[in-house]
Parts: sequence; C-alpha cells; structure tokens
Amino acid sequence: MKKLLLSILFVWCFVSFGNAQFAEKGFSFQGYARDFEGAALGNQTISAKFSIYPQGKAMEYEEAQSLRTDPYGVFHAVIGSVKPVEFAKVNWSSANYWLKVEIKANGGDYVEISNTSLLSVPYANAAFNGVPSGSIIPFAGPKNRIPAGYVACDGTEYSATVYPGLFAALGNTWGGNGTSTFRVPDLRGQFLRGQNDGSGVDPDAGNRFAKNGGKSGDNVGSFQDDENKRHNHGVTDPGHTHGYDDKYNRHERSDNANDRDVASNGTTSDWRTTGSSTTNISINSAGGNESRPKNAAVYYIIKL
Repeated sequence: MKKLLLSILFVWCFVSFGNAQFAEKGFSFQGYARDFEGAALGNQTISAKFSIYPQGKAMEYEEAQSLRTDPYGVFHAVIGSVKPVEFAKVNWSSANYWLKVEIKANGGDYVEISNTSLLSVPYANAAFNGVPSGSIIPFAGPKNRIPAGYVACDGTEYSATVYPGLFAALGNTWGGNGTSTFRVPDLRGQFLRGQNDGSGVDPDAGNRFAKNGGKSGDNVGSFQDDENKRHNHGVTDPGHTHGYDDKYNRHERSDNANDRDVASNGTTSDWRTTGSSTTNISINSAGGNESRPKNAAVYYIIKL
C-alpha cells in the first residue's frame, strides 16, 4: 500500500458550543489525505485514529473514526465525539498535551502522519466557559440526567487515576485515602457556607467536624450541625393574692388586696392580705425538626 501523507488545512477550530452539553464537545480537526506521490485520496473511506497524551507520558485518550474524504481528499473530524465521557476526563491544565494522528485506507495498517503539540484552542475548550475542575454548581434536573463532565456531590469515592483533574483539585479534602482514591463532597440536604478562613464570622468554626474522612475545624470540607443562636425568652407573671373578710371571717381570693366587698346586709368589709404566690408557667415547644429558611431542592454537581 502506498504511504499516506497529511496536510493540515484549518488546524484547530472550536466546535460551536451553543447550549449543547459538554458530552457533545470536542475540537475540530480538518486535513486532506494523499498518497506518497501527492495524489489526493478523493472520495474514499479512511480510518483516522487520534491519540492524546501528556508530553513524555502514557496515552490518556484515544479514539478511531471512519471518515469520508471529499473529491480533493479533504476530511473533517471532531476529536472527542466518539467517547465524550472519557474525553471529558482529560485534565488539559495539568500538562503540555500532544496529539498523534494515524490514518489507514484500503484495509492497510495505520500510518502515523502527525504527532504535534496542541495549541491553545483545546485548552480553552477544557475551560468550558471558565468552569475549572472542582467547581460546584446547582443542577435542576434529576440525577440520571447530570451532564457528562460532572458527577453528583453525593460523597462517592472515586479513583484518582480515572479522574486525575478532580483529584488534583480536591485531594482528600472531602475524604478518601489521598493517594489512589478521593471523595466528592456529600452535599445532599446541605446548605453551602463560605469558609470562615480566620475571619471570625463563623464563631464555631473551630468545632466543625469531618465527614467521610474529610477535614474538620476551620477548613474547606468540614461540616456543622443545625443550631440556634443563644437567646432568652421573657415571661410576665402577674401573680395573685389570698385574703379574708374580718367581719364575716370568710376566706376569699382577690387579685387586688385593696378590693372591697359588699356584704349581704349592705355593709362593706376590708380584705386583709394573708400571702401571695406566683403562677407556675411552662413554655411548650413549637416548630418542626430543624431550623431552616424557605428552600427548593436541587442536586449539587461538581466539575470533573
């Protein structure tokens, strides 16, 4: 088989982002195939294999695509479209990445036709509108519709080698062994709070606790239980007095020691106070099972 060559036309181009999910993202590669004599391989089906790897390290992503050339041998591919979930795991910010391109036609063997360092566009793609690994956002859909490139903040433990970008961002902040595994935060039913960071705004920061092996104290990854601020409740108790009528020797109760009573014969008598007491007042509990503001439930998801 004649050796294949490749000429790059419009090397790195964005695929339109629009409102599509990250699962549909990649970056465009366009070129044309020709044989060793320079003749275009027009109107042919070729197989192109794209391999992405950090400089001097093992391959991190690889895919093959069956492509059709136009009459002039030009072909186009969206790298990352075949295995979008695996493509989303490439941590573009961690190293200088290279792209190796191999093609074959007519059932032959793959021939390497390009192996070059990637330029800036794929790295901008990785930023995905400025969302770095470890960013937490609310997601309004159900768990089974979380977009590719994100996972739920449900405390799951992941492999550091499978998700190196997120591991580099989190470490064992939220749990895991800190070397081969790590946990994402478990934010189910939780409200988020900015770390105190020595500001004194969170007066109980030193008592924050760890969950799933994460951090405690004044650190990202720590938790607090619900609490009400210490306060007092005032109670007014007017009390009452007991007295007796010295004319008729009647023992009565009056809420005012200066009250006067009219007897049956039309005479009045004075009350004399014999003592006073207070009313035993108890304060009953009220409310629900927690202190909370009005809220709506969402999933918190984290960028891989």
